[in-house]
Amino acid sequence: MVISFRDITTGTNEVHIVRAAGRVALSALEKVYIIFHYVNEDEMLPSEATTQLEELLASPPIYPLWLRCLLSFLSATLICSLAFGGSILDCVVGGVFACCLQFLGLKGASNSTIYANVYECVKSTAYSALTECANSDLG
Repeated sequence: MVISFRDITTGTNEVHIVRAAGRVALSALEKVYIIFHYVNEDEMLPSEATTQLEELLASPPIYPLWLRCLLSFLSATLICSLAFGGSILDCVVGGVFACCLQFLGLKGASNSTIYANVYECVKSTAYSALTECANSDLG
């Protein structure tokens, strides 16, 4: 998310990029919107907003790593069975792959911006290839 703060007295703009790597937290998005609203309505100074945004970015995730991996496993298992009619083996294999990819994304991709971009492309390609291999008729 790109947020621009304009200071009318000096005629300058401050542009900040808000990025939360490896997680989507709607509560954090709501807090960013509230800060934006206060600055937009001149109820808060841009310097105060910058401090609050930096604190928000430095805050730890709401859920621990193991729980996010478990939720990834469960969601992949449900999607495999309900949307694609997968067998129990398909669901377990898909869940394990999703859990591993979630772990790699949260631990590895969050450390490097370059690795994060490459990781997203490789993850999508690998997951598509593995899905196609699992779906193909080998006999």
